[in-house]
Amino acid sequence: MGFLKNKKTIIPSIILFLLVVGSTLGLFRKVSVGSMEANHPWMTFEPTREQGMPHPMGDIQDPNIVYFVFVEKSGEAVKVNLNTKEISPYHFKVEKWEDVHKFTLRYNLGSHFENPKAPTWIEFRGKKKVGNGLHLFGDPVPNRPGIYEDTRRTGYYYIMDSRNNVPVELLRVKIANAEIDFGGLGTAYISPDEKWLIYVLDGYVARTFVFNREQQNIPSFQLDHEDKVTEIWN
Repeated sequence: MGFLKNKKTIIPSIILFLLVVGSTLGLFRKVSVGSMEANHPWMTFEPTREQGMPHPMGDIQDPNIVYFVFVEKSGEAVKVNLNTKEISPYHFKVEKWEDVHKFTLRYNLGSHFENPKAPTWIEFRGKKKVGNGLHLFGDPVPNRPGIYEDTRRTGYYYIMDSRNNVPVELLRVKIANAEIDFGGLGTAYISPDEKWLIYVLDGYVARTFVFNREQQNIPSFQLDHEDKVTEIWN
């Protein structure tokens, strides 16, 4: 109760302390994270916030049909014909969305660090700097300001694919002074026949990119920097 009585005084004091210390130590940095760029995707699908996160599942009879099943809505999906790029509403008659697996083929995880047989990996090209950042510590109420060690990256994250042992750049995002690591980008899925690779971005609107892995001679992104590969997650 003592904290509640004095919170109007304590909270502003903590904020003032953070501002003074942060300015003195140079802990406040301009941070930016760009939007994800796609390199020659076969198609792009953008669900609404109400639909939620799409989970790709394959059709049992036609490998060129994929269902984007919405995890938060049991059985609700869209049916995508990857040959014609036609999209139509679809509903599986199930009580739980997990039961959709009984009527579809499993799309496996497409990133090598999650699935050793998967073809994609992630590269960071740029500069990495370890420094100090400000944080409020305390449980259950964070009320103790302190400093922690953070890792800031400036450059590009690349989602890479291997096609006939040739590296292909699929996606990239530009970051500056950001703490975001490769785990905060999204999730890759690959079809059972390994023809289609689908990448679902993390976030409120889970924009989804579909790549046809049979497409060859895909040019790299037009680079505007000379950064070398600093880290690889494979």
